Amino acid sequence: MSFLIKGGIIVLADGCYSADVYVKNEKICAIGHNLDVGTDHNVTIINAHGCFVLPGGVDVHVHLDYPMKGTRTADNFFTGTSAAAVGGTTTIVAMIPPPEDDLTLRQTLDLWKDKARTDAVVDYSFHLIVKRVDTETLREIPSLLREGFTSFKVFLGTANAVPDDMLLQLMQVVKDCGGQLIVSAGNIAIENFAEEYLRSQEKLTVEDYPSSRPETAEVEGTARAIRMGGG
Repeated sequence: MSFLIKGGIIVLADGCYSADVYVKNEKICAIGHNLDVGTDHNVTIINAHGCFVLPGGVDVHVHLDYPMKGTRTADNFFTGTSAAAVGGTTTIVAMIPPPEDDLTLRQTLDLWKDKARTDAVVDYSFHLIVKRVDTETLREIPSLLREGFTSFKVFLGTANAVPDDMLLQLMQVVKDCGGQLIVSAGNIAIENFAEEYLRSQEKLTVEDYPSSRPETAEVEGTARAIRMGGG
């Protein structure tokens, strides 16, 4: 399948200009004026005069079909990626929930790859959320990185918080493999204290929720992660 996008305003890092774009087998083969596609008789011509032609967007943080406190996000991989495509986003990186107690990172990734393979209409990859740092988890990380899954996320607050000693082990393994660790900063002690105080005051409305995650918890968590990472 090939396309010739003619006369659009091409948007690149070094500026904008009018040109044609020739795409074949999902790859941009040429950009230029009055392009000749030669013997490609199956090319579809798209008249883009007066339109901007941009690279597809990449959304690196999405939650699709994501379980959370007894419910799931409104969008699944089909509806979410369809909306992304309409808005010009052609690649998403979805968050995978932490593995259930009887599953490994690898098994959880395989389950979510099956969801996306069936329903996604754009390109996709995954961030893996780590809740349990044990021998099996640390053993799996190098092979997952070699396959292209290079980012791992941990929480320092909430019920999924990773203890500091385990965080240090995870940091070391991810660093040694050339990966990236994403930290959702927080402090479980501060958050628990804030929640108990709000309950004691019967402040349990949606408007009260931000107070259960005070700024001090994020500031402390961020500083702690930076220090532990050697920053």
